Amino acid sequence: MSPRVVADPPEHPVREVAEQERERQCRDGLGEPDGGAEEATQDPDGDETAEHRDDDGDPRGRRTKTFHTVAFAATLKRLRFAGVDGERTPAPAFRLALCRGTALHSVAVAFCGDGDNDRPMTPTLDEIDLETVPLGRTGLRTSELQFGTWRFGRVTEAGNVEIDEARAHELLDAYEAAGGRYIDTADVYGGGDCERWIGDWLAERDRERYTIASKVYWQIRDGDPNSRGTNRKNVRHRVDALLDRLDTDYVDVLYIHRWDDETPARELMKTLNGLVESGKVHYLGASTLRPNAWKVARANEIARSEGWEPFTVLQPRYNLVDREVEGDYLEFARQQDLAVCPWSPLGQGFLTGKYDREEDLPEESKAAESSRFQEAYLTAENFDLHDELDAVADEVDASPAQVALAWLAHREGVTAPIVGARTVEQLEENLAAAAIDLSNEQVDRLTAAKPGPYDGL
Repeated sequence: MSPRVVADPPEHPVREVAEQERERQCRDGLGEPDGGAEEATQDPDGDETAEHRDDDGDPRGRRTKTFHTVAFAATLKRLRFAGVDGERTPAPAFRLALCRGTALHSVAVAFCGDGDNDRPMTPTLDEIDLETVPLGRTGLRTSELQFGTWRFGRVTEAGNVEIDEARAHELLDAYEAAGGRYIDTADVYGGGDCERWIGDWLAERDRERYTIASKVYWQIRDGDPNSRGTNRKNVRHRVDALLDRLDTDYVDVLYIHRWDDETPARELMKTLNGLVESGKVHYLGASTLRPNAWKVARANEIARSEGWEPFTVLQPRYNLVDREVEGDYLEFARQQDLAVCPWSPLGQGFLTGKYDREEDLPEESKAAESSRFQEAYLTAENFDLHDELDAVADEVDASPAQVALAWLAHREGVTAPIVGARTVEQLEENLAAAAIDLSNEQVDRLTAAKPGPYDGL
């Protein structure tokens, strides 16, 4: 997502990868040592860009093309940014011109398209290699896409468990296979089961290789008002309990899940600073549903004046349809160099393309089980935006979800979106968004499709 400059790029990076790919094809019986440019395989109907189909025959047109080889898609993603003095390499058309008419043509097409509609296939998990980016001014680096686990153990309104322990571990395995190392959770997810399952998964690994973030705030005991909020009694108890469930001595980032207006900011920051000094917490974050930049600014000013640890990571809701944080909130984060890790980057699934304004709701979808979701997302304005999202997805041969994630990654000040998934296939699709580049014109069209609360942002 963020351009990565290769310090010492090979003299002919595309040629080098091309030769490697040609040798691989020869070994696999897919070509001859002197194979030329025409390496595409025609399907029985004569369509060299025929859609792949799942076992049940459903097309996956936006996600895959039979025309291209994908084994080196992740490698070519890096070469895309190899240049001089941090500059990008030439535009795709120029790169393609360098290779056209040679055996390198098919490689260039697999890298950047042939100038028409040919695009790389969606990489598999083994081919995705998530990069790391700075987590604000903490000194830590985070995976460019963080993994959100709020569905682990969650019981829906209809009484169904969205993700059980076995599937939770499959999803964690998949995220790890793609190079992901940042796991986001909360003490209320799945009634605590989410953290237990993550702890069990981590027990078989080197804890130091993973960044774990959790949150506290929501009430956990009926009839006990002190089990909600950020009062000192509640926060200290909750942190000890979540560390026990995660089976770890510390969390890398502790968020307050929401702001507690009943606890004075000075009391809150003193309590949180004590957790940092004790070694139970490394960095502090604030999650929010609505913009609250002034509250974070006030708390950080108190912390600095007392020599305490301030908030350095923010976690707002932010996506193409939920744009409330545009304006002062994001500007404040940029000015203070605070990390911004948005939750709900796909609008709770609305931006995945599964909903249609004319059709019935899909069974077992969030909309089918939540009246609040229907009222908040299934609106004419949001469907109009989705039409533009679909158009851009067609242009770059990606899924709407991938484009929505790519748009968010292009927003100034955004550090790393938090992605979730119900299945490994969904996670694979979401993580592949890291390899998608949108043009400035495409970003602007998506931004304008549903204007945020502040023009020009």
